[in-house]
Amino acid sequence: MAKIVWAVFCQSAIIDRTTNNLSIINQFDELHPTPPPTLQQKKKSVAVAAFQCALACVWEREKPAISETVPVRIRLVGPDKRALPIAEAFVDLRKSRRSRLITNLPGLPIIGEGTYTFIYEVRFGTRWKRVTDVSISVSYAKVVRPEKPTQH
Repeated sequence: MAKIVWAVFCQSAIIDRTTNNLSIINQFDELHPTPPPTLQQKKKSVAVAAFQCALACVWEREKPAISETVPVRIRLVGPDKRALPIAEAFVDLRKSRRSRLITNLPGLPIIGEGTYTFIYEVRFGTRWKRVTDVSISVSYAKVVRPEKPTQH
């Protein structure tokens, strides 16, 4: 089985092809997006804070001698405990002891202010086991309305 070493939510993660170094750009612990406009659509609609973001993590073999490919998924749970979009992937630990997984996202679904949790899970047969999570806090930025110009 694979185990997760660490995971972060960030603006971007870059792997240098020459040195194989990993650079984490702007790790996010909290976000302050502008409030979304009132949605006149179905209740199931979810506003998306559109900005460049990524989930970066490192996995390693739990038993160094066992090489494997492991199915993993990342679920996003919002402050109302509703599960939001799921990302699924395979972590390939056949050639090396460790593997990096970078999931680039076009934005973050926002259903309101509160704590959002990315839950990392590994599949065992037909069951998923939670192995770690990363949480961020979301609170809306205060919107400053410009004053109306006065005529003299």
